[in-house]
Amino acid sequence: MSDDYARRALSTAIHNLATGIGTIQQRVEDAWLAMHTIRVHTFDNPQDQERFEEIRVRLSNGIAGLPDMDAKEIAVDILDLYFTILRNEIDELREEARKR
Repeated sequence: MSDDYARRALSTAIHNLATGIGTIQQRVEDAWLAMHTIRVHTFDNPQDQERFEEIRVRLSNGIAGLPDMDAKEIAVDILDLYFTILRNEIDELREEARKR
């Protein structure tokens, strides 16, 4: 699974968080559905792997009873993972440009 796939999945997840209808819990669940096929090893950084795995575990039993603050924390973690993928792509492009 490529970073491109992860970027697209996370982009859709962010879109669901920002534009979805419903509670923050419902939007987080919709975001997870968009990104759940990403594999933890997609992220090079162990902290990002841990963040992704924590999201998976926290949502594995669904959103029933998930407090608003927890849902907001998960939303921020999803956004951070998306930024990680984007930063990695920018770094790769810069490295390619230096080689030319």
